[in-house]
Amino acid sequence: MRTILEQLKDQPSVDVLKPALDKRRPADTDGHFETNGRGANHTACTVNGSNADLEHFDSVVVGGGQAGLSTGGRLQALGVSYTILEANAEVGDNWRNRYDSTKLHTVREFSHLPFERTFPDSYPEFLTRLHLAEAYKEWAKRYNINIKLSTKLLSGSWDAGLQAWDLLVSMGASQIPFMPEYANRESFKGTVVHSVAYKSAKDWAGKRGIVIGTANTAHDVAEDMLAARLVSVTMVQRSATYVIPAEHYRETHDRVYNATNPTELADRLFFSGPSVLSKLMGTRALHAKARAEPERFDALERAGFKLDRYGDITTYILERFGGHYMDVGASAKISKGLIKMKSNAPPTGYTEDGLLFDDGSHLKADVIVFATGFVGDMRWLAGKLFGPAVFEQLDEFWGLDDEGELKGAFKPSGHPAFWYHGGALGQARYYARFIALQIKAKVLGTPLPVYNDTPPRKVGLL
Repeated sequence: MRTILEQLKDQPSVDVLKPALDKRRPADTDGHFETNGRGANHTACTVNGSNADLEHFDSVVVGGGQAGLSTGGRLQALGVSYTILEANAEVGDNWRNRYDSTKLHTVREFSHLPFERTFPDSYPEFLTRLHLAEAYKEWAKRYNINIKLSTKLLSGSWDAGLQAWDLLVSMGASQIPFMPEYANRESFKGTVVHSVAYKSAKDWAGKRGIVIGTANTAHDVAEDMLAARLVSVTMVQRSATYVIPAEHYRETHDRVYNATNPTELADRLFFSGPSVLSKLMGTRALHAKARAEPERFDALERAGFKLDRYGDITTYILERFGGHYMDVGASAKISKGLIKMKSNAPPTGYTEDGLLFDDGSHLKADVIVFATGFVGDMRWLAGKLFGPAVFEQLDEFWGLDDEGELKGAFKPSGHPAFWYHGGALGQARYYARFIALQIKAKVLGTPLPVYNDTPPRKVGLL
């Protein structure tokens, strides 16, 4: 049996919002839109909707990516006044400004924003950054979303007497690049860049490239380097990596997310079960598929790739917040030796022409890209913006608690008016409904009761 909060009695539906602009413009395969004779930047429906002239809002959403847009739209559906603060100049820039070859490693049907199929069949199965960016911009116009662009939250204060705001911080607003430090950086004569600033490898033809990291972005960058004809491409692996062939994932995923099932139903099927059951079911299915074709994984290991062959996708997503690779083609290039591996020793320092490793080896490079992820600590960000008193009240963000539920996210965070949101596209869309419903209940003066009676976990023999 599964139970979820569906709606609030006698209130509008959190899952329905009538578009202010009904006509959708189809996209071509490159993410460009037909203009229908009105010009590419028509403003029949503009961002900054019916709340735009207000000075006080029931809720402020920090970050206008998929989590922030989804929450803003659902608050609007419930009649809650809100504004979204987005640091970028355009809706969709959180995708538009990423590296040129960025594309999703999950399927189109998982990627919609609320209230509609944002990406109909005219889009490719694996959406590019431009598809996402332009469709997000169109969606915000179509639903008259109240978003303030080029607006960065610098600081804030909390008045416990006034109970003055409900603030939601979405994951993208708090991501800080993580880049390991190695000795003698100043001696290296080449280029060093974190993936957050990486755009393309096209200017590096004929050079030697190193990618630090082996998760999704690292594989994308390595493939870019190979396509740009660098003379050598090497991935430096620091720990074993779980590799899931995209077709393995899709065999089960597509049964839920497809053109037949309404997205609202698919979300309930996919997300409403206990995470421990999702973990057991997911690992059973994926491990069986991996055992059925061992050579695929044996070849990776022979090429020097340290493989977490029977990993747990739930742990990677819900506890580590990534670090796996959804294989959309790069693994075969590693197995064939087109992309080299350095996995037997960690880097220790730079030289003029490359990196030193703790086994004494030296790897030459002209370009080093760090695909080493981000520090996504939203509790830390809250403390930075609102001070230590707010920080001390907040729960941790992400990872599973003793009941197998995500810490902090999508529910009361420990502070009476602060909410965390984040995750993959499907999580952003689905869990925004629960944040919006909880805020609406507060606005109505009937906040939902919070369960805090988790018994301590007993460890021992039965």
